[in-house]
Amino acid sequence: LITGARAGFLGPVLGLIGAAIGFGLAILLATVFREQLASIEQPIRAIATLLILGALVVVGEATGAAIGASMTLGIRRSGLRPLDALGGAVVGVAHILLLVWLVGGMLAVGMAPGLGEVARDSVALRIARERLPAPTAVAGQLLTLLDTTDLPQLFAGIEPRPADPVALPADAETRALAESALASTARITSGGCGAGLSVGSGFFVSAAHAITNAHVVAGSTSTTVSIGGAELPAVVVAFDDETDLALLHVAGAQAPALTLNAQRPERGTAGVALGYPGGGGLAVTAAAVTAAYEISGPDIYGSGASQRSVVELRSGIRRGNSGGPLIVAPGTVGGVIFGASRLNAEVGYAIGADQATASLGPFIGSTAAVDTGACL
Repeated sequence: LITGARAGFLGPVLGLIGAAIGFGLAILLATVFREQLASIEQPIRAIATLLILGALVVVGEATGAAIGASMTLGIRRSGLRPLDALGGAVVGVAHILLLVWLVGGMLAVGMAPGLGEVARDSVALRIARERLPAPTAVAGQLLTLLDTTDLPQLFAGIEPRPADPVALPADAETRALAESALASTARITSGGCGAGLSVGSGFFVSAAHAITNAHVVAGSTSTTVSIGGAELPAVVVAFDDETDLALLHVAGAQAPALTLNAQRPERGTAGVALGYPGGGGLAVTAAAVTAAYEISGPDIYGSGASQRSVVELRSGIRRGNSGGPLIVAPGTVGGVIFGASRLNAEVGYAIGADQATASLGPFIGSTAAVDTGACL
């Protein structure tokens, strides 16, 4: 209040406008140079983005405040000093609230996982969220660039607190579950978006049809499935950008088919996540179901709101795991791995097998290629 009153009305207002312009310019630059930024490894990418954001906001605010200060001198000489001071105090409070809302809100959605829980429990942030738009609506593109998981944004607004952990399966159970599905799990490589390749995982639900995530093959013009030491060309025969699911037809493949579970697995169900994290070899990761529910979240392009059947897991999910199977019984898939928590590195998410059946089941047997949407 005191600082705002001393600064007057125009200085803080124009400073705030300048900061907003700087923030908007940062978002615009991040969008224009998205491909170049995406090629930078984390956490260097996040640090560079934050430095650019901070510099533009500071320069914008300083410029606006300087212009406002020069105009304030004339106002105070005209005898309107009390009104100017009152207006400055009000704007100063609004400035602080806006800063708390934006920074705290971005922490709450996982920009800094170690502080996410604290931000989510903040009374001030809860009040701000009830009265202001979701901060992700303002800075969604920026948060994508700051994301340290390189996996899609799963939730609209603030990510729910992960459920309490449950016990992981014993090594013997993990091995048994994994062995029932290793021969059916494939590496998916797609090209067509710039110079790079998109690498993910998938699994066969018939001898020649494999499921993966839509974000793995989005915008692709060529897709290769690696299974049993062979690399086979594939075509996308079903593509759902809302549920993040896709179905591939792999001509010439004779992989053992896995079965999609009819229902979402319940809390405490032991499982194993299979996939190719980092584009490396086939990895086996112990998993346990901590919760299962419906969520509303953006599609793979970060827009709209779609309903997903989600299985929450105690399991470390990394880039490249996307599209792999969550095995909950020998040869049985309980979900399609598709993302990781921004709040807890040991929490991952899968799309329920029930939704995979509903979305892709009618297309098993199809061989006709479909449009794979825009590049991410």
